Amino acid sequence: MADISELDHTAQLLRVSWRKAHNYYRSFATVWFETRKNFDPEKYPGWTFSKWATLKAGMSEEFTMKQLKIFYRTLAEETRAAVNQRAVEIARDKRLAKAQAKAVRDAERAAKAAAKAPPPAKPKKVAPMPPRPAPAPVPQMRPQAQAQPDSNVVPMPTPLDRLAARIKAGLARAKAGRQEWIEGQIDLCTALAEARDQFPHNTAFGKWCEANGVGKDIIDHQNRAAAIAMGRDPVALRKCLEATERTALRYIYSNEFSSYVGT
Repeated sequence: MADISELDHTAQLLRVSWRKAHNYYRSFATVWFETRKNFDPEKYPGWTFSKWATLKAGMSEEFTMKQLKIFYRTLAEETRAAVNQRAVEIARDKRLAKAQAKAVRDAERAAKAAAKAPPPAKPKKVAPMPPRPAPAPVPQMRPQAQAQPDSNVVPMPTPLDRLAARIKAGLARAKAGRQEWIEGQIDLCTALAEARDQFPHNTAFGKWCEANGVGKDIIDHQNRAAAIAMGRDPVALRKCLEATERTALRYIYSNEFSSYVGT
């Protein structure tokens, strides 16, 4: 074999550069997810983290997650978990957006088809039938007394029915003035916490929320999780809501709530 020692320096340079690349990706991922965690849309109206990253940093979340997957083994354990979770969320959001776009297209096609449909045919006029002779009178029989159903019986609501009503009432009150907003959020959080305890897992609870008109289109899973966590400590919840200037439950929980627990 020929002597190739003249390339030893280049080989060492590649090894060092490769290790540095791993360190750069690890540092980049740490800054990325820390910024995403602390990004507050209420502080920057009209902005989301994805929009900010795309327009200001020139990096889409989907492309960035694919790149971090390539260097997955070099990342810290908690960063790996964050990469996996965000990749799942992005895939879910794409499926939802695709389904919503399909629903819009289907509705537009149905509207166009209805507009092109011919008007219904007018009913033909039918000559009136001659009157029939009056029937012979029938002896009247005294009607027998029949048992009438008790129309005053009203089915009693179940405990879950009452909790669903409390959740909806809390959402309605939260749209009024400041004090009503506080009371409405307390009703919402405590009722959600009680309702969650009635189900063995999140999937069944999520289906119940959808069936009772408080699904993710009304309160998304992040705000719902925050509401449940705070609803388990009503005393701290009230103190926190009376002091906060935020309105999104997820940011109230992540940034302020812990300061009022146990006070």
